[in-house]
Amino acid sequence: MMGPDPENDFNFFSLGLDAMKRYPDFRDKIRFINGEVRKIWIFVVKTAREKGEILSIMTDDQIADCFIYLSEGIGSRFTLEGRGPEAGEKMLQLWDGFYSQIKA
Repeated sequence: MMGPDPENDFNFFSLGLDAMKRYPDFRDKIRFINGEVRKIWIFVVKTAREKGEILSIMTDDQIADCFIYLSEGIGSRFTLEGRGPEAGEKMLQLWDGFYSQIKA
């Protein structure tokens, strides 16, 4: 059995980028969704800090952004390289590593 064929894979990442270039309303919706996701991450980090799980000089916003950008960077890179299915495992490894650095 052969592996995935990057030439024939449907690439949602590329589709999303094209849609954002061509349709300003779509870009605005993505920005809104990203803003809501960021609010959730900040809430999660703030809650973890209040419970004593996180001890870091980084702000809640900075920590939230690290988790977001780790996942987005891994997702986009692995998608562009045709290794999308591997992204989840790598993301968890990096999230766990980062969390071990900020936990109390």
